[in-house]
Amino acid sequence: MEEFSSNKLRELLKDKANMDQNCLMIPLFSFEIVDEVWDSFYRFDSNVENSEDSELLSFFQFLLIAFGAEGSFAARIRNGEVHHPLPCWTKSDTLIITPLFEKMPYGVVSQLVEALSIRRIVVEAAGALPAVFDMDFNLMVSQIVSVEFKDLESDYQLNSTLYCSPYLEELSFICVKGDVLTRDFSRLRGLRKLIIVNCRLKFSIPQLPLSLEYFKLSHSRLGSHKFTIFPKNIRVLDLSHNEIKEVVGAESLALMHSLDLSYNQLGFLDLGSLPASLKELNLRSNRIERIVGNWDGRENLHFLDLGHNALNEFPSGLERLTGLKELLLSNNFLEELLVDLHALTQLERLDLRKNRLRSLPTSLSEINRLLYLDLEDNLLVEVFELLTKANWDQATVRLRGNPLHQERRKLSTLTHQKIEL
Repeated sequence: MEEFSSNKLRELLKDKANMDQNCLMIPLFSFEIVDEVWDSFYRFDSNVENSEDSELLSFFQFLLIAFGAEGSFAARIRNGEVHHPLPCWTKSDTLIITPLFEKMPYGVVSQLVEALSIRRIVVEAAGALPAVFDMDFNLMVSQIVSVEFKDLESDYQLNSTLYCSPYLEELSFICVKGDVLTRDFSRLRGLRKLIIVNCRLKFSIPQLPLSLEYFKLSHSRLGSHKFTIFPKNIRVLDLSHNEIKEVVGAESLALMHSLDLSYNQLGFLDLGSLPASLKELNLRSNRIERIVGNWDGRENLHFLDLGHNALNEFPSGLERLTGLKELLLSNNFLEELLVDLHALTQLERLDLRKNRLRSLPTSLSEINRLLYLDLEDNLLVEVFELLTKANWDQATVRLRGNPLHQERRKLSTLTHQKIEL
């Protein structure tokens, strides 16, 4: 019987040809389990439709190829009595903890982590957490840099390992029931990315580490909070799908380049509360009726989404955002664009779909880089002259839902643009 050697196993896994023919013989499983598994491999096609069978086979494929097995069926394969090739495992740095881990022998997971250079763990079974984290290995001394908890009924207490690991860089909670946000994340000194989606927010935002650069907290019924509670190092902040009604203090986050406040309850926007460092600003699906302040000093902004709001006029000063590449204003109440747009020389995408526009400014034709213009479902009756002046080679222009009856034949003659009528 060959003793476990992580170095030898790692060498074996590098050679896929050997993986098809060889199997280390390590007594991690009982005879009964091994025979049952190999029988399953023999009986089922690799493309089984039953999800439970597929999950079982995939899991034991992974373990058996990595560690070998003790059992009569495996021995018969080794002795050439049964010609059934071992399925080849695709190399990955991610280990997914499923309910099948609950009965794994002591030491299996730590051996997997070491031998396969596992750096990311996805936890899909809360019942397996005690066996994996308490008995098998400690995040404090492992090489794990990313842990994701997904679709769990509870957030198992991991204070002794998870919440004080200096090596953890990414941590995610997706649809986890439990008081996730009561945790103190400040001891995770190396944490750069934290994602909390569709989790219960019992009190308020927890204490966050100063190292954090990316923070997503969405679908958590978060009310309005002062942005000064977030670490100054934040580059990307996603607070979408909450119940935020105002923005206060975000100007203090001087390094932030991306802010997502979509699907909230903002009624107005004060530009003075936003940092000048922003490159991407998503305000989609709020209730914004007006924008106060000015856009001066925000030439770095290249993406702005104000779609699905309540704007009845083009935001004043928006035309001075000379760095804009994408401007989305769909599903508002805009009736006219009384602005000079020629300064938006970098603009590539302009979405004005589902407004009340009856005309367009001639300066729109001077935006030479435009690749996509969506004017669907407005009240336009004349666009032909504008489009003939525009130098939009191969641009897509969507015009469906407009009363352009008298211009349809002329529009069909335009060949330097893709016109969708």
